[in-house]
Amino acid sequence: MNDRETRVKVFKKDTEGNDVCNSVGFTNYCVKLFFNAQHILLKLNPYERCFFDFLCEQMKKENNKVFIDKPLKEEFLRFLQLIDGDPKKIDAIDGYVVKLTDYGLIIRSNDRALYVVNPKYVFKGPEKDRIKCLTEILQTRIDANKPLKFLIGTTEERFHEGFKPDKRRW
Repeated sequence: MNDRETRVKVFKKDTEGNDVCNSVGFTNYCVKLFFNAQHILLKLNPYERCFFDFLCEQMKKENNKVFIDKPLKEEFLRFLQLIDGDPKKIDAIDGYVVKLTDYGLIIRSNDRALYVVNPKYVFKGPEKDRIKCLTEILQTRIDANKPLKFLIGTTEERFHEGFKPDKRRW
């Protein structure tokens, strides 16, 4: 057994009435999907949703970062070919990336191929790491004067009106 999977033993009786067992492996890696993403996920077609789920599996545990580069796209294409037999082109995946970015499910970083799966909707790791990740993303975007609309639950105008002096920071 390794840390990537948990094995579960199951039993049954053989033809002579003896107990026999087998085991099934289940992955230990998972992501937490928060229900506040459902209204967005419903807008995705099955291939876009499959790609989003694939990104969630590929992202780093501590910060939701994922490189959407040619090797990752090719790996996804092989996966799609395996499960549905319908060959797709990398151009289709480029369209998925645009749509996921437009919907705020992934956030582009300054690095061309580096994205963050939006931790408001999905996170891979403990809640304390999610809070740290959200704080860092928000602070970075505020400092760079970048849009916050997919990270906050209100308008940006209303959000910025809510700032008050905080002596604890200094």
